[in-house]
Amino acid sequence: MARKDKGINLNGDAAELSAQERLEKKKKKKRRKIVLTVIFSILGVLVLLIGIGVFAASRAMKKMAGSTVTLDYAQRGDIKSEITLSGTLESEKTMHYTAPATMKVAEAVPTGSYVKKGEVILKFDEQDYAKALKTLEYNKKIDENTYKSGKANMGDSGSKLAQAQADVRKYQAEVDKWQPIVDSYEKDERYDKDVKAVNTEIENQNKKIQEYTALISALDKKVSDYASTLDTDSLAMDEYDKKIEEYKINIDYYTQVADLSAKIKKCQDVIKNVGNQSDGWTKEYTDAKTKLTEAKANLESAKAKVESYKAGMGNGYDKDTNELRAELSAEQAQDAIDELKEYEKGLIAPFDGVVQLMSYTEGDTAAAGTPIVTFVSLDDVHVTLGVGKSDLEKLKEGQDVTIKMLKNEYKGKIRTINRAAVQAGNAGAQVAVTVSVDNPDDNIYLGLDAKCSILTASVTDVRMVPVEAVNIDGTGEFIFTFDKSTMMVHKKYVTTGTSSELFIEIVDGIEDDELIVTNYTGVLEDGKLATPSPESMIMLQQNK
Repeated sequence: MARKDKGINLNGDAAELSAQERLEKKKKKKRRKIVLTVIFSILGVLVLLIGIGVFAASRAMKKMAGSTVTLDYAQRGDIKSEITLSGTLESEKTMHYTAPATMKVAEAVPTGSYVKKGEVILKFDEQDYAKALKTLEYNKKIDENTYKSGKANMGDSGSKLAQAQADVRKYQAEVDKWQPIVDSYEKDERYDKDVKAVNTEIENQNKKIQEYTALISALDKKVSDYASTLDTDSLAMDEYDKKIEEYKINIDYYTQVADLSAKIKKCQDVIKNVGNQSDGWTKEYTDAKTKLTEAKANLESAKAKVESYKAGMGNGYDKDTNELRAELSAEQAQDAIDELKEYEKGLIAPFDGVVQLMSYTEGDTAAAGTPIVTFVSLDDVHVTLGVGKSDLEKLKEGQDVTIKMLKNEYKGKIRTINRAAVQAGNAGAQVAVTVSVDNPDDNIYLGLDAKCSILTASVTDVRMVPVEAVNIDGTGEFIFTFDKSTMMVHKKYVTTGTSSELFIEIVDGIEDDELIVTNYTGVLEDGKLATPSPESMIMLQQNK
């Protein structure tokens, strides 16, 4: 008898199922599982295909959208083209004074002092002055008497002898003049001390330059260290630059670098100035030695002539020459006396100005013929510029110039343009251009840098666009315009005119109502789709 199992019938009653029935039931369940598996597989494939399609469509849409562009319209306005150059403020009127005799200095205004017209710059000791004047007057009279005596008592030979003797005194005076100068350098070791002081100052200034340079490097390292902390993979370039800029502002980077650079420039100026002083001392010493050697040689020659005339008495051909020499000697002696008399009340300032160089201080002895004072005017000043060939063609004499020095502003004009260029190191060939200063005042400081802004061109009520909107290729200059109906950009070649730092004149090529591309991301090509930036979209909506 076949075994039966109990099951559940449709009415919920218990029933017995045969083995055959159980087999059929299992087959039906298996078929249902297969059908569901197939259905789910098909659905998965469809979802995958839909995802791939959406991704491809997204990429295609992005490709069709092209670059993001910033848009604007051309404007009407005025353009001024300027060149800004830096130069050195210099005086046009410089007076150089030398000591008329060897005298002690009683008063001396220090270098860099401002002196008004009529005020005393330097004054010599009264006793030394009186002695020097008497010496010149006595020597003049002695020479005159010697000449007259020789002419009266000895005839032509006597005149020659007298002249030779006058020459002996003359050259002996020159030896006496130059010997103290040479001795002051050699015996008192003044030259070595001065040069050592110069070298010490240069060494000190170089140490300062190294210190300031190290501080600038430290600032740069701060910026570099901060940059290394930024996640450059997730930041756009403009965001990266903005963060760097903000950090520089936070640490007062630009002000510190500008201040340190100014200090370095000041140190370099000091090195240059003391170097020039050293060169001046070297020249003074060398010149004094040369003139002393010449004076000694002339003295020996004059002495030999005296002995020769005493022995041979000469001849009558030298009569006219001796008379001319006596006349010339008298004139030179009188000129020396007149020059010395100008210092009776001291060296008086001939105009308002600055003592650019004072070689001696109170108590020093100034040797005859040595430089004592350089005095410069502050009422007549100019700025000397070094101009390269790219800017030179834009300049001409008479152009208006705005001059800025420290916090002050002055007006001026281009006065001269040198016709010969000189080499200026890495700057290449430079032409010297002088700019007059029309309204100098008490805030003028000679030797400092002055910034000159020169107006080279000016146009009014012209069509203009931002300079970054103009591009250039092998054909010429062009602008990208934007068609808002097609969302495409078009390349248009233009003719440009005057330009400034911000705007450039468009003479021909576009109209006022055309949308132009002032900036863009990616690659921009003629006839390609482009997407306006958010701010440009706002502008387009407002101009509907």
